[in-house]
Amino acid sequence: MTFRISTLIICSILLGLQCCHIHTSEASVLTGGLSADLFSKPIGKVATGAISATGTFENENYDWQEQRNPIGIPFNTSYSDAVVINDRRVLEYSQADNEKMYIYETVHKIIRINNRDAINRFNKVHISLADVNRVIAIKARTVHPSGKITEVESQAMRSLENVDNTGAYLIFALEGLEQGSEVEYIYQLRRDSQFFGRATFETAVPIWHLEFEIITPEHLIFEAKSYNNFPDLRMLPLRYPGKNSLYAHMQGMTQANERAAKLMRVDYKLSYNALEGDTPLYTWADISRMIRNMVYDFGMLGDAQINQMRQQALAIVKDANSEAEKIDAIIKFVTDNVRIEPNEDRLHESPLATVETHIGGRMDIIQLYAMLFTVADIPHQILVTADRNRMGFDSDFVTLYSLEEFVFHFTNSDRYFAPIYAEYEPGIIPAMLQGNQALVVTPPFDEWEEPITEQLIDSLPISDFSQSIDQNCLHLQADEAMETLNAYWERSLTGHLAILLRKWHRQASTEEFEALMHKVVQYHIPQATVTGLSWEETSLTGNLPGMVIRANLKAGSLLEYAGENRLLRIGKMVETGIKNNSPEYPFGRHYQIRLQIPEGWQVANADELNKSAILKHENTVYARFHASGQMEGNTLIITVEEYFPEATIPESAAAAYQKVKNCAADFGYVTLVIQKAQ
Repeated sequence: MTFRISTLIICSILLGLQCCHIHTSEASVLTGGLSADLFSKPIGKVATGAISATGTFENENYDWQEQRNPIGIPFNTSYSDAVVINDRRVLEYSQADNEKMYIYETVHKIIRINNRDAINRFNKVHISLADVNRVIAIKARTVHPSGKITEVESQAMRSLENVDNTGAYLIFALEGLEQGSEVEYIYQLRRDSQFFGRATFETAVPIWHLEFEIITPEHLIFEAKSYNNFPDLRMLPLRYPGKNSLYAHMQGMTQANERAAKLMRVDYKLSYNALEGDTPLYTWADISRMIRNMVYDFGMLGDAQINQMRQQALAIVKDANSEAEKIDAIIKFVTDNVRIEPNEDRLHESPLATVETHIGGRMDIIQLYAMLFTVADIPHQILVTADRNRMGFDSDFVTLYSLEEFVFHFTNSDRYFAPIYAEYEPGIIPAMLQGNQALVVTPPFDEWEEPITEQLIDSLPISDFSQSIDQNCLHLQADEAMETLNAYWERSLTGHLAILLRKWHRQASTEEFEALMHKVVQYHIPQATVTGLSWEETSLTGNLPGMVIRANLKAGSLLEYAGENRLLRIGKMVETGIKNNSPEYPFGRHYQIRLQIPEGWQVANADELNKSAILKHENTVYARFHASGQMEGNTLIITVEEYFPEATIPESAAAAYQKVKNCAADFGYVTLVIQKAQ
């Protein structure tokens, strides 16, 4: 589960937004020693009036067409399991009867069912009730190909308190679905006002028609930004009397895409209150201050507790002779003594409670590290960003939805550490964060640097491909009759490639991990019998985390007979990282395969091993594949190398990248022909 910073600073945002005149009160800056005073006063916003205005719920009487036949689309849609014929969503900020302002959400969906897989997928509907304080209306029905309509009875709808740790849901089933029928449902929900948000449009199946609208009182000026080809929202000031409407729609078949980062979406926010001018209600600087004061808010601790934490920190780093050793000692202490509860943001009110209970939510862990690094006089910043495989961070649009992941940056040594992913030791961070832009949060201690720097946005580093290498040595020795192969395989993994494996190694039992290693070996050498297997964690050059796997095998089944000749599908033994999309991180893979054949035999087609392709643009190499083979006596030495020096491959290079993929795919089909010498 991804950490949502919004859940912890939303109160600060809402306090600031529910006012007509807003100004920012700067947090006090501590000028004493880092260990002398650990208090930080949170920033506040001064409320002088309400921003909400009396209005009506425009879509309160929204309904579907009572009688209708299936909707026709002027395209052949049978290629897809299903098609979203209509996806209409309206968010309205409204206040009625002098109550507080609420968000009224109206959703209307129609989905065409094309086959049995779609029936299994869409015969149950889950509607999230997260943050919902009232279900206003909900109805659902099936429109059959014949025009018959079957409506879901209200008593067939039930609520579930928790579904896979994702919160409350309303669930109902649709009966009698068949090929060509349509699932149609409408629901209206009421939520407390939040003045920023995100609408994501599912494109795991194609969509024919989309509408999205935000309705607000006319003095509340919202801004929105569209992504991944969703049209820009336009302001329609006369659509409703006394209200604004931000509106967009699109019609035409979209392409299915299940990658989260490629889904069409809209991010939106309340930008300013027109009654008080056009000053933004919050900026990156505001949010940086809020996070700073939330993370470094040690004021909940009394003097005695702060002294206790200080003594704890000093004990942790007492044997450290350098800043790097201090950092490593603190990380080891936390990882050895405190368990992270990934489904919780906060469990405690102070870092001391996290230490004493040996468990903490994600924010508890972040604050504990912040306090220990502070007490140990380790200059640092925090960079807050988002998973680029999900939605990523957009520095051009200020929103809390870009703030999901925390990375400590130790400014003296220029090392980075992701505290929730402690398996990534300082010096390398998770792949989904690399290269991202991030919001800079500086601690409120001016002995290091100014608390709020001019540089509010920075970039996280991308690891060099040499930090993540997959090195494979495979020795194959045939018996004199060329009927059996004995094999020895050694695989050394570093960096990203080793980190996940090391994590499994530490969490799984010996039996479970051994079973996993058997699968890894047999994936590369199918149907082989493993006669010996071992593994170990290593620290390689540059203190990179490493993992080594060694295996002895009998692999006679790899040899196939073609008359008196033997066939060896050597290409199937080589795993390549060539994918349809960009690599997740820079990495390299290297194979050296030594095939020893008996006297009187020869390899007839070794030249088929020689393949090479490279993707290079403006002196930057993005991908390279190279394979070769040569005989030394009665041993064929095969070398295969592939490198991805960059984290992403430009979309403009897709055609050129296809040549590299084709080259690797061609090697995968290479079958050696081994025949008796003439």
